[in-house]
Amino acid sequence: MWSFNQVITACFDFCFEPMGSWPGWASLLVMSAIFGICALIAYKFTSNQEAIGRVHDDIKLSLLAAKLFRDNLSVTFKSQGKLLWAAIRLFSLSLLPMAVMIVPMILLLVQMAHRYEWQPLQKGQEVLVTAELRPDTPEKLASRILKPPAGVTVTVEACRQYDVDKTSGKEAVNAVTWRIRVEEEGDYNLTVKVNDEEVSKELIASNKRYARVSPTRPSSSFLGQLLWPIEKPLTPGATIRDVNIAYPTGSTAILGFDIHWVITLMVASMVIAIVIKPFFKVQLW
Repeated sequence: MWSFNQVITACFDFCFEPMGSWPGWASLLVMSAIFGICALIAYKFTSNQEAIGRVHDDIKLSLLAAKLFRDNLSVTFKSQGKLLWAAIRLFSLSLLPMAVMIVPMILLLVQMAHRYEWQPLQKGQEVLVTAELRPDTPEKLASRILKPPAGVTVTVEACRQYDVDKTSGKEAVNAVTWRIRVEEEGDYNLTVKVNDEEVSKELIASNKRYARVSPTRPSSSFLGQLLWPIEKPLTPGATIRDVNIAYPTGSTAILGFDIHWVITLMVASMVIAIVIKPFFKVQLW
């Protein structure tokens, strides 16, 4: 899956490269427009447009009947029943397009989260670095070292977090945490060493609000690689399961309001799809 993630990440890097200096709302609206158009085209070719058209006609007839015979309770109730049945049919007809689009949508949201959800660190900012360990890691560790590159300082040395191993009932270390401070902006690689294992973790310090950052170097699990596709997964069965940097989160400012980027993406893409659907001759719900 790592090779697949590399290709997807490279494609998104290529798309975002021209928008690197844009305001966040501008690049987000462009991505919303692209997503809305692609979703509209996918919906057109994966849905039964003729069946959707027939349902729309039934809805219009039911509404007309309810309006013309509003004094007739029998006709009114029948019209409402037909409207409810039409809504159920429209929902069933949208299941296949939704199933087709769910995978691309997840990939899109995951990649955009690494650019909009978390902010890169600033000069002088402190942050926690945590190495998650296997549940059966013994209480006494031979070593727990964080090797910072030039430009990064460790301000608080390793702090162990304990848990109880459910299998043996013994206390075990489940994480080791350091606090670091960024002295200069740059792209860094931290080295975490626990016992005899060493792993690296990318750290981004930049004044570019929408620089790509990855809070976690994931484990080799499918879910871990799906949610954190930027960095190569760690070796299966290793003591260190993943390494996390607690990057600050942020929102996107639009017209003076701080709005979560997912809300902006969904609303803007839906509005764009509705506006342009006559040009693509697509019937939606």
